[in-house]
Amino acid sequence: MNKNILYGLVFTVLFFALILPDTINPSKGFIFTLEEWGALFLLFLCVVLFRNLITKIVERFNQLYPWGTALKRRILAQIGIILLGTSIISAVIFVPTSYYLSKHGIPAFYQKILDKKEELKVMNDEHKKPPKNLDKATKPLNVLAIVVEVSFFCLLLIFVLEETYGYLNLQAQKKLELETLEKEQAQLKASVLSKQLDPHFMFNTLNVLSGLIYQDVDKSAQFIKEFAEVYRYVLEQSEELVSTVEQEFQFLESYMYLLQIRFDDKIPITIDIPSNRKDWFLPSMTLELLVENAIKHNVVDEEQPLHLSFSIKNDQLIVKNNLQKRNNFVKSFGLGLKNLKKRLDLLGKKNYSFAIVENEFVAIVPLINPKDV
Repeated sequence: MNKNILYGLVFTVLFFALILPDTINPSKGFIFTLEEWGALFLLFLCVVLFRNLITKIVERFNQLYPWGTALKRRILAQIGIILLGTSIISAVIFVPTSYYLSKHGIPAFYQKILDKKEELKVMNDEHKKPPKNLDKATKPLNVLAIVVEVSFFCLLLIFVLEETYGYLNLQAQKKLELETLEKEQAQLKASVLSKQLDPHFMFNTLNVLSGLIYQDVDKSAQFIKEFAEVYRYVLEQSEELVSTVEQEFQFLESYMYLLQIRFDDKIPITIDIPSNRKDWFLPSMTLELLVENAIKHNVVDEEQPLHLSFSIKNDQLIVKNNLQKRNNFVKSFGLGLKNLKKRLDLLGKKNYSFAIVENEFVAIVPLINPKDV
């Protein structure tokens, strides 16, 4: 909902609840709503003057005193701001008003309206005695009381509206992120499924297997087993947003087995993964994407082996490969890395990095604590 619409609804409700009934009442009329009109005008003035300031204060409080972790401090801080603002507004309005009333009294036109209002009240309630006229000493005090009450209500209402809008906006944003996440996940699944049906992908794998069968029956049986493990993982995890570090590296073991046979051990790898991080999470298929990306962009032969290293430091997965770019490589659109970045953004993990450092391509992917899943 648009913020201006929210404020408009509040003004409309206040008008129909406080002003319109007395205005259209034949026994009362417009003069009964002068104070309410003044209060509504003061509210409008406060909204115009202080809405942006209060919005910034609320945004600052969201950083300093989140509702979920610092509820009491946030409430106390907001009450303090409201009381301070009330004091300032009251002083600005009351000082000149009280000075004028003490010197000149109530203006004649307004005094006539008040008298008429009292007459109407008496007519509507015969047993009610009209109040005595206020003396000069009490007029400023009554004005102050009204100004304080209205100022406090105005600031409180703006804070409530800003917090309400913030909550509604947050819920809408979460819903949008969830929908986007589901869409991205569906795209990932479609990408993975289309990949496994890609004739070139199938051809490379089956071509290796067909040659291996005539050379080493035992190795071909192991190849088929690892091939099945790779596809089982692809089918299962393509529907999951995240996988554990242990699951990803179990998959990597099978995946690298296929690649090592295909490339005749020209892809040496080193792995340094602490056991206390194996139950942490990564976006599903992260390792497959990074390994495939390295093979796609670099030469892999006996003279130039492609070195891959996997490690975890500071709760981040670090994947490196040496750079030896292929001359005949057709520039890609980098959809795989873009997809991975989007999923990390949606998971709230923005401290990732994919960059060339000296003569290496270095991918840094933050791990996800099991407590956050």
